[in-house]
Amino acid sequence: MADVARVLKRMPKQSQHVLVQWCAWFPPHVFYARLVTVLVKVATNRLQAEQRAQGGRLLQAASLPEEVQGALELLSVLQLADVALHARLNSLAPTLLGQPGLSVLDENAIVGRFNAAGSGAGTARFNIPRLESLCDLKTDYLAWRAERMRREQRGQDLAVVMPFSLCAHPHLISALGKASILSHEQELAKQQSVLSAMSAQAVLHPLRADDPVNSPFLVVSVRREQLLADAARALLPLKPHMLRKPLKVVFQGEEGVDSGGLSSEFLRLSLTKLAHDPALFVYDPDTRLLRVEPAMARKGHNRPSLNHKRLLPAIRRHSFRLFGVLIGLACYSQTNVLLPFPPAFWKQMLALPLTLADLAHADPSTHAGLQRLLAFAARAPREVEGTFGLSFSVEDKVLLCDVEDPVSTSRPMFAGLAHGFLEADTKSAPIDLNLYNPNHIRSTELLVENEGGTPVLKKQRTGSTEVKADISETVLPIISDRQDASEAKESCAYVEIELVPGGAELNVDGHNATKYCELYAIHVLRGRVQPEMEAIVQGFRDICEGYALDLLLPDDLEHIVCGAPALQLADLQSVTLYEGFTPRDPVVVWFWETVLAFTHDQKEAFLVFVTGSARCPIGGLSQLHLKVQRAGPDSESLPTASTCFHVLLLPAYRYVNSYCDC
Repeated sequence: MADVARVLKRMPKQSQHVLVQWCAWFPPHVFYARLVTVLVKVATNRLQAEQRAQGGRLLQAASLPEEVQGALELLSVLQLADVALHARLNSLAPTLLGQPGLSVLDENAIVGRFNAAGSGAGTARFNIPRLESLCDLKTDYLAWRAERMRREQRGQDLAVVMPFSLCAHPHLISALGKASILSHEQELAKQQSVLSAMSAQAVLHPLRADDPVNSPFLVVSVRREQLLADAARALLPLKPHMLRKPLKVVFQGEEGVDSGGLSSEFLRLSLTKLAHDPALFVYDPDTRLLRVEPAMARKGHNRPSLNHKRLLPAIRRHSFRLFGVLIGLACYSQTNVLLPFPPAFWKQMLALPLTLADLAHADPSTHAGLQRLLAFAARAPREVEGTFGLSFSVEDKVLLCDVEDPVSTSRPMFAGLAHGFLEADTKSAPIDLNLYNPNHIRSTELLVENEGGTPVLKKQRTGSTEVKADISETVLPIISDRQDASEAKESCAYVEIELVPGGAELNVDGHNATKYCELYAIHVLRGRVQPEMEAIVQGFRDICEGYALDLLLPDDLEHIVCGAPALQLADLQSVTLYEGFTPRDPVVVWFWETVLAFTHDQKEAFLVFVTGSARCPIGGLSQLHLKVQRAGPDSESLPTASTCFHVLLLPAYRYVNSYCDC
């Protein structure tokens, strides 16, 4: 194997491409069991041996022996072959479906089989176990990023062979390793934002200590009853570099210093509230996933014309952008929030291309219908046009919103979203528009000032000019937490969209059926919700931007944001620290016997109690650092916890029944 690795290391790219196509024709069980699994074990063993030879230090990827680098690059070739293998298997699905005499159950079984084959679930097979404990990923990432930046500045082709780097082969790195790289990238961004704030405070605005640009933290003050409104007012106007400061949250009227717990609670509450807004997202009980609900502003009473460009109401656009900003902050602060979206959603967050296979998770019934269309086209290509009567155009059902004049009402504009205008109650202070995101100002292109009790629309341009205004007399368009469906005015409309120019006149036949299915799937996943997704991605990219995102796969991003659903409390037990107790004390033994016997719901409740989240972090519960601390002698007091620091305060109970009573 070492000799093969050395040969591959010196093999031209064109020859590697031939090898990829050859490997793609292996039977799947042979490909994975005899090639991928074996090579992963070989590479892991060589890395472990090399680490032992260097005294247990983290290895530098650029200094690895040639045969080890070759083995890792061979895994990259097999990963490309894996992609080609999935593509080949999916291309066989219509042919198998076209066989005569198949029952509906047989067809569904074939569709399900090839959906699984094309889902990319095998990507984790190429991960080197615990690579982050074998190699110095942070140093490797910094060197890889510096090389990419150097080549981009000089206009050099990135496809040209670069010095060996693990980051050039991201499929080798587990989601936990990528999360550590992303965290390192975010720490660098935080440090840069803090240094910029300190420089501004010392040089540019030494007398304006209360100015948000001078604060080393992103301070968000919110009321629980107006959570989304306050969040939108605090976050949406800010420029990206201000959003990347360390987050500190203050719940008005409540005591507490944010050491991480309050920020996590704020992000979980806000994201959950937005995700469960039926005007923004719809829950599909069949797939148990959320999907974006398309809507458009009503323009008159005429039916939308062909290829009508959807005008997204400003408040709705801000709601989706806020959702993206909050997802970015959750990534930034390593807060896990359950957001059950299909893989296509996370693909769009990473600007990855969509395919027909992605529709299998988001809309299985539509995907199965398209597969049957392809099967029919493979069996009887000349009969497709006459049988189906399809053209390269689709009709989308969208929500029509009666957007009243935003400056003449404070009532909600439509149900579910229930947005409005909230008058700021802060003290008078000058507004420096340079602090705010120009894209946000241009998109709204207005400030609303209260002159004589009558709201008046006032145009506002961005620039370097400081505009002085009384914030107490300013009304900004933001999101409200009120839910008042009775005042909403909404209806639905069907908008006809061409998948290609002139698609309404282009019929689907046996020759172009495959192209039609691909375009239709992409339209369902992205086209019909493009304005909404663009707003979400914009908000997300305001926070999370950098080369580290290029390493992530959709599954990686989902795990970083949502955490893992499996709750293995035995992993948490193995890394728990104790203060005032030892692991062999009866009270500790009883504690773990009780906790490990919990049901799944009880385990989630326990995690919420000690960490503030029911999800375990990426990499499992062994990544948490729980401390069980003695809280006095035996008493009738219940255990308490500090979610900010993951500390469980446990009285020294004398009887095991005390746990049952808790």
